Amino acid sequence: MQSACLPLIATVVLLSGVAEVLSADDGVALENEPLHQTIDRFIEQGFVQRQIKPTPLAADAEFLRRIYLDLTGTIPSASGVRHFLADPSPAKREAVIDRLLDSQAYAYHMQRQFDVMLLERQHANYITVDEWQKYLRTSFADDKPWDQFVGELLGTDGTDPEVRPALRFLLVRTIDSYRRLEPHMVAKDVGRLLFGQNLQCARCHDHPSIASYHQADYYGLFAYFQWSVVSTAKVGDESKFVIVEQPKKNTNYTSVFVADQPEQMALLQLPGSAAIPLPSLEEGKEYLVKPEEGKVPVPAFSPRSQLVSGLKDNVPFRKSIANRLWWMMFGRGIVDPIDLHHPDNPPSHPELLDALAERFAADGFRFKPFLKQLALSQTYQRSAFVEETTGAENLPPEAFAQAAIRPLSPEQFGVAVMQATGLADGQRAGLTDPADETPLLDFQAANLKAFIDLYGKPPGQAEHDYDSSLFQALFLANGGIVLDWIRPRPHSLATRLQEMTSDEQLADELFISVVSRQPTPEEIVDVQNFLQERTADRNEAIQELIWGTIATAEFRFNH
Repeated sequence: MQSACLPLIATVVLLSGVAEVLSADDGVALENEPLHQTIDRFIEQGFVQRQIKPTPLAADAEFLRRIYLDLTGTIPSASGVRHFLADPSPAKREAVIDRLLDSQAYAYHMQRQFDVMLLERQHANYITVDEWQKYLRTSFADDKPWDQFVGELLGTDGTDPEVRPALRFLLVRTIDSYRRLEPHMVAKDVGRLLFGQNLQCARCHDHPSIASYHQADYYGLFAYFQWSVVSTAKVGDESKFVIVEQPKKNTNYTSVFVADQPEQMALLQLPGSAAIPLPSLEEGKEYLVKPEEGKVPVPAFSPRSQLVSGLKDNVPFRKSIANRLWWMMFGRGIVDPIDLHHPDNPPSHPELLDALAERFAADGFRFKPFLKQLALSQTYQRSAFVEETTGAENLPPEAFAQAAIRPLSPEQFGVAVMQATGLADGQRAGLTDPADETPLLDFQAANLKAFIDLYGKPPGQAEHDYDSSLFQALFLANGGIVLDWIRPRPHSLATRLQEMTSDEQLADELFISVVSRQPTPEEIVDVQNFLQERTADRNEAIQELIWGTIATAEFRFNH
């Protein structure tokens, strides 16, 4: 994408209440300093050290599209863009951040984000997709603390109806037709998804290329799940699948690379924490509630309960989620890749990551206040585009001196197309209660399958990036779904454009609706010339203009 595709407005918009960067010794987070100022201070120290000049703050249109995509997974409506651009308030950026975080669309977007993160598009029986997704949406709408949320994922046995859907995280990691939990699969995924450490290659020996990843670290996570099995029990009036703990002989391991090494016992150990030996349970006293048919046994010692109780104070757990949320908003982690936290892959800004992790924990592990502070920072609000006169065309991505240009996820792309074409506006106009957008959001979710099938990664693969392909290009050119959405219908963009008599007005509505900005004078002339050559089939030409604008890199990427 060329920098010319989004011309910069020549003014810098500052947030209301953002003071000058406070001075402090390097590596010190000021106790009463707002987190967004802490972010900017540490990032700007990097500019000085690297002797680089960052891009200016993004113009209003660039910021608005970015914050909508990052917090709600879609682009703003044309009326929303016009209202924001016309608003003279210096506090309007903070106001739109607050509004989006409180919206229903935020909960749906976070549900999609974390569904893909936690399950990686894998399927599991016995907990339905609807149950799981509703659980996720409610958790994010209520701003459930992350340590509580993860505690439910890893600790629930499935008997509590309120958190039973969380069982899907473990049930998807089973074998033998979902009847036997695979603790190796769970340990591997818990390590990389929740603690930022991909320990898979440390199962049979110490990691061959990462000196700090030891076989004991892998089995430290494995030990929490070695007693967990899938069973059946009465839940209410029905017999349902549950996950229970059955004390048994503890697992021993040895390295395949070390001859004659004595076997080691797997000890309970979270990354960065001390090991806890599993107790030797006296025969006959293994359970507080003994296993009986149809009942859920309660062990005298629960490894998974030990794991859950250790989350809140675990530093790698805090750093991993702080880094992952930063990656979601900035397109790159402070530790990157985000699942390879180790000394040989240090954070680009170590003191900043420490401050983010501690502030996230101090604020109760809640997402909304944390995401707001990320969005309020000048670091987040920088432009993605470098002016040719600055001489800073090669800004290193790890410096966060400019906003990253990143591809839309399959879900973002699909929902954004629905908004751009006016399909979403048509659904919105039919809402019985305009304040309740649930029917619209459910409609959008039901129409994402084609985008996920084509743009999503295969089940079981981490989805951190996007690969363009010929089939994807052909989907935009020939896909019946997109072409159908472009056709005229009530409230559609095509209908709005066909009703306009001024080609300049038409160009303005087209660009604001699709790429969330006003067209340049050159783009207006291009639209006028194109339509003047197509007077005989003007309506078809308008639909081609919509398709062509959606097919641009400017639309396909978040910037």
